[in-house]
Amino acid sequence: DTLRVFGRVFWGTKDAAADVTVSITGAHASTPQTRHLASDTASGSHAGVIDVTLPLKDLATGPWVLVINATLPSGQTARREIAIEIK
Repeated sequence: DTLRVFGRVFWGTKDAAADVTVSITGAHASTPQTRHLASDTASGSHAGVIDVTLPLKDLATGPWVLVINATLPSGQTARREIAIEIK
């Protein structure tokens, strides 16, 4: 089984890209998936799309936390944590 994480990242600075790390944390952390999101320069917007899959096969049943962390070259960060449960 896998968990697909899809979302959009928007930023208001002039940074041309963002680095996003997606992972599942808990008793035993999963291997983080890192993506480099280039800005859509054709439209002039500062945005990117996250689309990663995380394997669940090695995770035990119980509570976990999906962590999404975005970092801009200027140093600004945004972090979201979403509680999940594997049954």
